[in-house]
Parts: sequence; structure tokens; C-alpha cells
Amino acid sequence: MDVVGAVLRPASQCVLTAANAISCLCWSASFYPQPILNYRRRSTHGLAIDYPTINVLGFVCYTISTSCFLFSPLVRRQYAARNPLSPQPTVRFNDLAFAAHGFVMTLIAYSQFWNVLWGFQVGERQRVSKPVAGIFCGCLLAVVVVIMTVWAKGMDAGSDASGWAWIDAVSAPERVSSLTVEVMSNWGSRSMPSATSSSCAPL
Repeated sequence: MDVVGAVLRPASQCVLTAANAISCLCWSASFYPQPILNYRRRSTHGLAIDYPTINVLGFVCYTISTSCFLFSPLVRRQYAARNPLSPQPTVRFNDLAFAAHGFVMTLIAYSQFWNVLWGFQVGERQRVSKPVAGIFCGCLLAVVVVIMTVWAKGMDAGSDASGWAWIDAVSAPERVSSLTVEVMSNWGSRSMPSATSSSCAPL
């Protein structure tokens, strides 16, 4: 059994690594069709601005969070203190690469709604809706509140992981990115007919 396990473990790790790489590539490729379609049509008609707006927020938060878990010695020490059985953060460099790439691409898609930048046709009613604007501002406010709480109540200026610590402030953007994924999923299912008609528009 030990011999079988010694053979299967590396093989399963290779399969998992390959699956993660393929998933990352597929997700990364999915960012390109809409900006390219907008560029070819010179228009953003048929696309709701709410989705790119929330998308930018999510990837900003994801990029900040993964950067801190990868490169901040303080955050990594606090993570180890809170997770003694698994002291190494699960974040890897490919997570940061995906997050940074996603941020750039979603920012490009969002910027295409500014005709002063791209000269595209933008509908007069293509504005961020009040619910999405509220979610956007609420998420930013939540992150600020966590940072202020760590600053005010954290022990040893937030360096002690047993209380409010900077890892909590770093985790807040990660939770915000998770929330935006939920919002985007719900918005995507709501907007499916519109997206379909948009993708079939003449180029």
C-alpha cells in the first residue's frame, strides 16, 4: 500500500496542478471576448455597466489580498499563528497573476464605457444602477471599518494575531471579492438574455 501511495500521490498532484493551470487559463481567456467585441463594434450598447463595475472592485480586492498573503511577512506570521496545523497560506503566485490580469482586463472593459477614452458609442442610460452603487460603496466602507477597528483595537498595533490583527484587514478585501463574485453570478443570470442578444449583434 505504501508503494502504491508513493506512486499515486505525485501523479494526483500533477493532475491537480494541470487542472488548476487549465482552469486559470480558461478563466483568463474569458476576459477577452467582450472588450474585443466592444472594440470591433466601437460601441458598448447591449452591455450593462454594473457587471464591469463590480468586477473591477472584486479583482482589486483579490489582487490586494493575494499580494499581502504572498509577500507580507507580518500577514504570513499571523496566518501561521492562527493556523498552526497548516501554517503556510494556500495562496500561490498563479493566484496573484490571475488576479492582476483579471484586474487589468476588467478595468479595460469598464473604461470602454468612457467615450472620452475610447470614442465608443455609449448609451445615455448606461449608468451604474443605484443597488450596485450601494453595494460598491458598502464594500469599500466595510473594508475601511475593519482597518480602523484593527488600528484602534488591535493589540500591539495589530501585530498580535490573537486579537484584531492586520490579517483581518487583509482578509476583508478577500471577503469583498467573494461577495462580488456572488453579485456577478446573480447579475449574470439576470442579464443572460441581454448578453445573448448583444453577442449576436452585427459586427
